[in-house]
Amino acid sequence: MEQAKGPNNETHFSTGGQCLPVPEAVQGLQCERPFEFQVLEIALEVVCTYLDSSVVDLERDAYPVLDELARNVSTKNLEHVRSLKSNLTRLLEQVQKQTSTDVR
Repeated sequence: MEQAKGPNNETHFSTGGQCLPVPEAVQGLQCERPFEFQVLEIALEVVCTYLDSSVVDLERDAYPVLDELARNVSTKNLEHVRSLKSNLTRLLEQVQKQTSTDVR
């Protein structure tokens, strides 16, 4: 994970090719907690932002495909739904991996 400054001088973290903005609340952290907790909070926020963005992308892609399938059941439309389900399964695996890692 790499830290960078955006066009408006906001802090971003790169997560494998995708830059995610860091919320202002995290940027303005005071030294109320130990440094390790502050880093952990930022890392969790970045992971949650990435996963949330992935869910939004999946939803945006899914609704038109499901609407088309409801209008016309065809091999092509069923393949699109299968592809979406694969993406959803991958996303759920990422969430479960993060959840099991965070609990430890």
